[in-house]
Amino acid sequence: MKIIGAKSKNSHDNSEKIKKEIKKCEKYREELISYCYSYFDFGYHDAEDCVQEAYTALYESLLRGIEIRNCKAWLFKVALNYKAKAVNETAKRRQQEFSDNEEKDLVLNNALFYNPDLIENMVSDETIEERAMLILSKLNEKEQYLYFAYYSDKKNLKEISEEMGISHAAVRQRIVGLRRKIIKYIKEYE
Repeated sequence: MKIIGAKSKNSHDNSEKIKKEIKKCEKYREELISYCYSYFDFGYHDAEDCVQEAYTALYESLLRGIEIRNCKAWLFKVALNYKAKAVNETAKRRQQEFSDNEEKDLVLNNALFYNPDLIENMVSDETIEERAMLILSKLNEKEQYLYFAYYSDKKNLKEISEEMGISHAAVRQRIVGLRRKIIKYIKEYE
């Protein structure tokens, strides 16, 4: 992300750019709703609210002059953050619904009885980020370049082949090999 001037000479142009960017991002709405609905155990209306929060945050960020290079990834990250916030709020509400500690202990014990590995199965965003960094650090320099060029910078195979000085087919083969290698490393953490 990069901050660009929030105020410009022609705020109408800025407004039009923001509207265009939001309209361009509308194609992700159904995918985001599906993501929130299926992965967060939300009801459908809650999933729609989650997605609307993400689009509202996108609009506000663009209005403040923040340039977002990958809107789809940004929207998914905001939805993920919204989910974490919603889960925390739900947990706080549930915590306050108990009439006494004995009732609370009984519910917690029952939950642990049915989910004995609850703590061990929890994976935080920090854990995911640490694992990603460990996996990327296991790659050699050429593999790291290929990873960031293809997956992060979204360069096409032709651009990468020109930059690396190898054939298009060689780049494609290396990406397939890189993907397999990364999947192997990911499975080591499961």
